[in-house]
Amino acid sequence: LSQKSGLGSSAAFAHAVFLCLLDYFDIKLSKEEIFRLVLEAENYIHGTSSGVDPAAVVFGGVQVFKNNEERKAFERKQLKNNLKLEFILIDSGKALESTGDMVSLVRSNLESKKIIKQMGKVTREFIESIAEDEFDYSLISKNQRLLEDLGVVGEKAKKLVKEIEGLGGFAKITGAGGIKKGSGWLLVHHPDENKLANFIKENSLKSHKISIK
Repeated sequence: LSQKSGLGSSAAFAHAVFLCLLDYFDIKLSKEEIFRLVLEAENYIHGTSSGVDPAAVVFGGVQVFKNNEERKAFERKQLKNNLKLEFILIDSGKALESTGDMVSLVRSNLESKKIIKQMGKVTREFIESIAEDEFDYSLISKNQRLLEDLGVVGEKAKKLVKEIEGLGGFAKITGAGGIKKGSGWLLVHHPDENKLANFIKENSLKSHKISIK
């Protein structure tokens, strides 16, 4: 992991530090208590954390996670995943902006509430797709379009995504994004691994193969 890459490095780092401290002082805490500690660390760094990254690093697996602002509570459910989802991470470049900067940018977008509501609909389609054991990779592209509408994707990342889609693949940014330069790592899937591998090689791109199961 690296800073400003869109992979939740700040939450992962905070989690690792807390685990080391708990082990050193022989303190036992539940995962829920550790989640709260990581969340507070994220709030300190970013201003206000959605809670998504702390939940991902502490609980692991595939989760449905919701920040219920009205109830001032988090709703989390572990999702059973019978699929092995194959992806490639491709680096679009480190973002110059912080996560806090991007959150402020989203808040200033007059259309943000409407767009985020549409993203919620796509998320529900993701959940249904996994539950039915038939993951629809086209939902990745749907999510990417909405992230672009939200204004958090830079031109370099947009160009990469367009080229990958032109080859028959699917791609989206993984985190808060960035617009001045890079937008962090892209989550990419292509039905033809060799075709994508050639594209990565021809463009001298940094990449990592990952799977979610």
